[in-house]
Amino acid sequence: MEQEAAERKKQLGVWLAQTTDEGLKAMFARLEPVDAIRLYGRVQELADALPPDDRSADERRAAGLALLGNELEAPRVLAEHRQPDLFDDEFAAAVQPIVGEEDEQVEESEVHPSLRDTPVRIVDTEADDFRAAVFKTAVERVVAKLDPSQLVPTSTLVVHIAAETLEGEHGICRVPGIGPTLKSVIKDWLGHDRVKVVPVINLNDTPAPVDDYQIPDRHKRYLRYARPGSRFPWSTATGRIEFDHTQPYQTGGPPGQTDIDKLTPFSKREHRAVTFGGWQRRQPEPDTMIFKSPHGDIQITNYSGTFDLGHGDFAHTVWNAACTGT
Repeated sequence: MEQEAAERKKQLGVWLAQTTDEGLKAMFARLEPVDAIRLYGRVQELADALPPDDRSADERRAAGLALLGNELEAPRVLAEHRQPDLFDDEFAAAVQPIVGEEDEQVEESEVHPSLRDTPVRIVDTEADDFRAAVFKTAVERVVAKLDPSQLVPTSTLVVHIAAETLEGEHGICRVPGIGPTLKSVIKDWLGHDRVKVVPVINLNDTPAPVDDYQIPDRHKRYLRYARPGSRFPWSTATGRIEFDHTQPYQTGGPPGQTDIDKLTPFSKREHRAVTFGGWQRRQPEPDTMIFKSPHGDIQITNYSGTFDLGHGDFAHTVWNAACTGT
């Protein structure tokens, strides 16, 4: 097995295809699974950080991947997305030239705060040296506000490992989405990251309801394993999942409103469709959802898939029989 893993590394690579007649070029890569997943995550994050537009998810990911080729623009987009207050009005003001006539005494109130500890008499505000000094000072102020923890990529690796394998030098582990993997290979994956060990999620130990709109991390981790995929009709989404309160949260309402049995997973776009797009949903029992589309079609979803009931009398009887409180 160790020899096979070493041979597999020789198959890694990145290749460019021929340009198509439409002027497009494909890129193919063969990476270690964890590297491919991490790279895809960065591409998806860049796609999410781009300004909203009408492009498809694939088109936005292509734009995100293209951004990685710009060694300055990609970090700026990610930094602004992760720490939105980084490039604020103060920074914009700092890089603007100070307007003044030659030999004019500049009042302190006209000088950006970052420059008030410099000589107060500035003669040529259009000079390259002055503009460079202003920009340098502004950048230094941005760097001083930078929170490194917001910019360091985070990774989550779930490993199923037997106790005897954990204690021994060699062995096989199982990684969801990847399959059986050598313990030594996983060690290589973790060698470049800060490692935080979290407890095993016991699906028989359901977290207790809480009296808060915000969903605790323990509840989210539990739901990612108990309900790993979206429950929206016909959805195949398993990544970047959000959890929706199937009974709208009421401030000052009854205790224990944030309950595992009253939460269901959606992708961001599906969550918006339920909130703003005219889709209605009811939950007659935990992990079973009934949806009514804007056109009146009724679908039932649960762990086994989606069941389309159409829009006839039977479908609406099922809809009306469901709990109307959700």
